[in-house]
Amino acid sequence: MSETSSRIEGLRDLTDHLVAELAERRAVHVTGLRGASRAVAVAHLARAHGDRPILVLVPTAKQGDAFVEDLRAALGESPEAPSNRVRAFPRYDTQPYERFSPQPFLVAQRMDLLYRWLASPAPGPNVPVQPEPAPVAVAPWTALAPAPAGPARSD
Repeated sequence: MSETSSRIEGLRDLTDHLVAELAERRAVHVTGLRGASRAVAVAHLARAHGDRPILVLVPTAKQGDAFVEDLRAALGESPEAPSNRVRAFPRYDTQPYERFSPQPFLVAQRMDLLYRWLASPAPGPNVPVQPEPAPVAVAPWTALAPAPAGPARSD
């Protein structure tokens, strides 16, 4: 058995363990995954999670962009397909207290993902199959926690 296949088997064992732990609603903390192995582990979890929305938090927007590409590859999605399950949830490019409006394409991208998240029903025995799968949102933590208002200024 080659070194690569033993790593993949190790990753499959890890994801099987994670799926079992998450099924029992236990908190799981995983460290030590590098590069695309994180995306492969999340892809296994997304497949095991079924058609439920998933949120993946990443440290920075740059790492989020790379993770989206890795996760799309791990799930076998084409970057050009309009109905991709993997979606980036961008952070705002302006702060709430600034005089500028956020870029319209960022607002549209955020609203599209939030709509897809809310439109995906909870899976159950009587829920019909949806035409689009539930999204896997990849977001930097700053997209979920906008910066607090700055100090008061005297203009």
